[in-house]
Amino acid sequence: MNMLEDQKILEEEFKGDSDRAAAIVGASYLDELLREIILEYLVEDTTKNNKELFSGNGPLSTFSSRINLSYRFGIISENERKMLHGIRGVRNEFAHKLAGASFSDESIRQRSLNLSIPREMLMPSHIPIPRTHEENVPLPTITKADESDPRAIYQEAVTHVARLLRGRQAYCSQNKLSEVENYSRATAPGRETLRTHEALLKRYESLLEQAKKHGIKIAPEDTDAQHRQDALYRAHKYCLDQADRAHSEKNYA
Repeated sequence: MNMLEDQKILEEEFKGDSDRAAAIVGASYLDELLREIILEYLVEDTTKNNKELFSGNGPLSTFSSRINLSYRFGIISENERKMLHGIRGVRNEFAHKLAGASFSDESIRQRSLNLSIPREMLMPSHIPIPRTHEENVPLPTITKADESDPRAIYQEAVTHVARLLRGRQAYCSQNKLSEVENYSRATAPGRETLRTHEALLKRYESLLEQAKKHGIKIAPEDTDAQHRQDALYRAHKYCLDQADRAHSEKNYA
């Protein structure tokens, strides 16, 4: 599905619905879209494991957890996280009020107005496309929801966020996480740590050289720290080399 289809579906869903239905449907649409994006991004797994992840007491079973973990996974931005939580908050207000809830209720009205999208971030609802190279078409008009209409602001925000999420989905589909390979040797995890240690040592040495180059006096404790880190590195490497040798010579008890 693309951004234009999202817009058409949401416009149709919002048309004529009660305030409660509009609020719940809009949030549910984004909730499901987040689920779809996360599934597309994560390492492939079985249908059963996916179900356990997203339902019941699973770690991604709620809209809130999907929003927060999407941010922590690097799928959505901080602003998108805020927008999604804002939309979730409006939905929750409607869900928790048994009857009579509407966008005119002060708390819901204020939550909705806080979702107002800057005009420069809005897309035109209709863009005329020329049928020939010579045909001139009018420039599309960008229309913003009435700032005094909380329902219109909420619906505009939902449609806008759906468009942003489709962009994130395109990125995730091209940068899908892949399964981590099993370690094939007993010393492989240690070698991984050693490489990190080595990189940090080189960085530290580079910083000390830069300090000397610019005439910055190096404190004795800095030199001592470098020696200690170097000694730890060598001891770690020696132990790994010995373990590899024990395996290669099958020195098993």
